[in-house]
Amino acid sequence: HRDLHSFPTRRSSDLPYTLDQLEKEMNPASFFRANRQHMIQVRHIKKVSNWFNYKLKVEMNGYPQEEILISREKAATFKKWLDK
Repeated sequence: HRDLHSFPTRRSSDLPYTLDQLEKEMNPASFFRANRQHMIQVRHIKKVSNWFNYKLKVEMNGYPQEEILISREKAATFKKWLDK
């Protein structure tokens, strides 16, 4: 079981699915697998900032304390996804 922090109604939920399983079921136009812990929904992104070592930091509406980092390897893919 993994915690999923992308839904606006809850901070985290104990889900009976892995993020790998959920990623296959989610609409890729709306959801992005940020890292091993987070799948984010585009409409809840508040701000994207450059971070250390070419990583990106994503701030989500409703989760001001949550630190979601996008690796430098995924940063270009994430930016293209945001531009769609």
